[in-house]
Amino acid sequence: MMVFDQFDWALLHPKDQMNPLERPKNNAKGFTLLEVIIVIGLVAFVYGVAIPNFNLKTGNEVASKLGQFAEDIRSAYDYSVLTGRPLRLVFKLYDGEYWLETTKEESSVSHQIKIGNEAIRADPLPEDEKQRMLFFDEDFQRYEDIVGESVPNPETGEEDIPVFSPVIKAKEKLRGPIWEKLDSLEWAGRRIGPFLMVRDLQTTHHQQPVSLEDGPNVVGMIYFLPQGYVEKTVLHVFYQKEKGEVDPDQTPYTILVHPYDGYAEVRVGFEEIDIFSEKDDAF
Repeated sequence: MMVFDQFDWALLHPKDQMNPLERPKNNAKGFTLLEVIIVIGLVAFVYGVAIPNFNLKTGNEVASKLGQFAEDIRSAYDYSVLTGRPLRLVFKLYDGEYWLETTKEESSVSHQIKIGNEAIRADPLPEDEKQRMLFFDEDFQRYEDIVGESVPNPETGEEDIPVFSPVIKAKEKLRGPIWEKLDSLEWAGRRIGPFLMVRDLQTTHHQQPVSLEDGPNVVGMIYFLPQGYVEKTVLHVFYQKEKGEVDPDQTPYTILVHPYDGYAEVRVGFEEIDIFSEKDDAF
């Protein structure tokens, strides 16, 4: 029996002997350019959509958002004192938007924010305020037409004596203040959302809290007076799962507005506070 070593086998089968200059071919396939582009696109999408949502719910991002919100309340307090003008901060609860409004009629404002006013159950919508002003002007004009006519002077019979009416003189006070949004770049585009929302707020100018349960168009207001006073207020801020829907899995926040220094205190968790109770020492 003949035994062949490796050298002999190479001589008998020269085609099976591998050339040392050649490399074995790798059958594994690499990524195509199209596949790489698709992967990069998916990574960019996840980073652009999922990451911001996640980061906002971290402690630092939430603290920054709530901190800005509290600073705005204090800024409105200072602005009212420095300018000598009454202000009000208006919140649109459904989408988290808020803005600052002002008026020149200080005396009417002081009367309007009577503490614990049972007649005010909710703050009026801007459209309702405009409609009320329109109806008031129309009704008052009819009154002026009736009582505003001059009468002849009984002594001369020629000169007309204008009729004096204290009601006409008090027209501006009876109509109430006309509010206008503050035209300032500093207050442009204010919003606590899109991931946070004011679910409800309670102020001292009405006995019932304003809540999202009152409807998608509900607004809440906080009044500031130039004498250095802001309404005692409690706001509950929640995470927003969907637009107008509270996320029950996230811890909410309670914000207390102190009346004599404009300080907005942010507390972690939901606190039920009665702002009319003398026993509640939260403020």
